[in-house]
This record gives sequence, C-alpha cells and structure tokens, in this order.
Amino acid sequence: MSETDITRAADPVVETQLDEDDHLKREFVRDVLSAVELGDDDGARTLVAPLHPADIADLIEQTPADDRRDLVRALSDLIDADVIAEMNDYVREELIDSLAPEQVADIAAELDTDDAVAIIEDMEEDDQRAVLRALAPDDRAASRKRSLTRKNPPAA
Repeated sequence: MSETDITRAADPVVETQLDEDDHLKREFVRDVLSAVELGDDDGARTLVAPLHPADIADLIEQTPADDRRDLVRALSDLIDADVIAEMNDYVREELIDSLAPEQVADIAAELDTDDAVAIIEDMEEDDQRAVLRALAPDDRAASRKRSLTRKNPPAA
C-alpha cells in the first residue's frame, strides 16, 4: 500500500470523494468548480483542503482549460511544490504561466534544484529574471549553476 493510499484510507472525507479507480468523482469536481464560479473561494478551499497533493493535481487537470485560471486563483494557498510535482507537464507549464513570479519562486524554492530549473527554463526570459530575483540568494545561485550545467554539460 502506497503512502497516498494510506493517507486516503485514513481520511473518510477524502475516501468519499474518490471513485473506485482512485480518481476524483465528477460530482466533487463539479461542486468545487461551482463554488469557484459563484465566488465562494473559501468554500472551494474547504472542499479541497483535505485532499492529497496528487488529488489536487488531478482536480486541476480535470478542470477545463478555460476554468483553470479561476480555480488556481481560488486555491492558490493550497498549491505547493508537492501539487506541482504531481501534475502533467502541459498542465504544469500552463499553471506556472498563470502564477506571479513570487509564487513561482516560492514553489521553486521547495523543489529539487533540477525540477526548479526545469520549471524556470520553460518561462519567458523576463519572467525567468523575475523569478530568479525573488529566490533566496542560495537558491538563485544553485539554480543558475544547474542551468549552466544543463546547457553546457561537462565533457565525458
């Protein structure tokens, strides 16, 4: 049994939000999106807060692209590096593009250097600079060093 399965099994609220394949039930996704659409961000956060990061990532992935920005805005304090790490690449890139540089810097600071660099490298150059400025000096230096190593790998 994985850590995710143990966490889900220990929380009956989360268990009722998942189907037999451990995916979020459509009704739950609809309820969260309805709360966001009605401007009830607190209600949406209350529904989502008990979820495992993988389930929050699943919720964002299941949300139609046109509605993702509003969902991410409503749940911004629940979206952290663990959620980002669980997302599909295309959704992660879209999400990162919708965040402020300071938010990306906060997330990047929680990730492994390689993952942080991968996220930052996918951004526009001006946004990259803004994120790097927002990082702590140690994180900034590690990201720059790793980025240079990825661009110019050492000779074998």
